[in-house]
Amino acid sequence: MRTDSIFYKIFETLPDTLFALIGEPSELAKDYEFKSIEVKELAFRIDGVFISAQSNHPIYFVEVQFQKDASFYWRFFCEIFIYLRQYQPIQDWQAVIVFAKRIIEPDFPHQYRGLLSQLHRVYLDELTINPNQAIGVNIAELVIANEDVAIEAAKSLIAQTRQQIDDSGFQQIVLDLVKAVLVYKLGKDKEQELKIMFTKEEMKKAWLVQEFMEEAKLEGKAEGVQETVRRVAINMLKMGMSSEQVAAATGLTVEQVQNLLK
Repeated sequence: MRTDSIFYKIFETLPDTLFALIGEPSELAKDYEFKSIEVKELAFRIDGVFISAQSNHPIYFVEVQFQKDASFYWRFFCEIFIYLRQYQPIQDWQAVIVFAKRIIEPDFPHQYRGLLSQLHRVYLDELTINPNQAIGVNIAELVIANEDVAIEAAKSLIAQTRQQIDDSGFQQIVLDLVKAVLVYKLGKDKEQELKIMFTKEEMKKAWLVQEFMEEAKLEGKAEGVQETVRRVAINMLKMGMSSEQVAAATGLTVEQVQNLLK
């Protein structure tokens, strides 16, 4: 599973994460919907877009960068302006870039200096896991945490999730997301450590963990990954989760999830 895909899943499941990262009130998340939007004319997709129905709320374009790309800013702003030309929204816009480390940020083109007031940059290596900050921010931090501290950090995060999220269905989705990050980081050989961290019932329900483990065997086979996601979604539906919850957990659209039932 690609690292940026994990982050977009975090934003989709816990949209308040974005606003916590850029220092805005987390309550704003209730006014936004996270989307992946296709720009049809040039056949490319902007993976992270927060859109509000309220005209006085800006659109947030979100990009996650874990590798250095000298042409990143040129591409990112180009995609934003193509989107604006095609959809012509009435809202203003802001751009948010989440860098794994400050050192991978490329030089900012001086031709775009007029856009700096609309740009937010977040450097994950300069943040720390803290039970007093948003759960989504802590999950994001877990992705880049060193393996020797990841287990203890995850235990703290799991305790925070159980304490702060009362809805059992949504709590399970967030726990599954934490487990998926751990499997991504630690690999299948750490399965016993995962069993120590979670209850037997939670491990039994942890469809995402089981399937992400299996996904490792299918690496490089797109059809295998797609089939894995499909089976994950079907299993979650069998657990009684709503189409919206399944979509948030798997990255599928609500329509795609609903079609699985036909």
